Amino acid sequence: AGEPAPSPHGPAFDSSEVEALRLRPPVDEGELAASCPQGVWLARLPREAKLDVQQPWPEVARQVSACCARQRPMTALSAALAAARIEVWGWLPFIATFLGYVVLTADVTGLTEAGPQLRPPGLWSRTVDGCRWHTPRGGRPQYVWTGPAG
Repeated sequence: AGEPAPSPHGPAFDSSEVEALRLRPPVDEGELAASCPQGVWLARLPREAKLDVQQPWPEVARQVSACCARQRPMTALSAALAAARIEVWGWLPFIATFLGYVVLTADVTGLTEAGPQLRPPGLWSRTVDGCRWHTPRGGRPQYVWTGPAG
């Protein structure tokens, strides 16, 4: 919601910016599943993450990668699933959320000891950019999402 302004009651944010965040549409999981049949690497960033999403894509990607490196890693099964999908498709869509808002989209092109190798996203990202995605509580902070249950 922009830069906070000091106030006697703590940081204050521009009300129009806060309203714009509140009105962001939710991710349409059906549309996302159709755009990304190979699944999506979902990274839910912790509340204490320090992000400056006003920076250019490479810097935001660096910040997100650093946050992910400090989280519990994917399970071995999820990592194997991600690696297999990257092997077959050549890449895997990546979405990072912060407090339920999409803050970064990317394509994962490989896995290393340092984590996923990211490049700017393809056209699929249009389905989630500027959206909010409230994923279920609990579970691993990073996993491969394979579409809506049902």
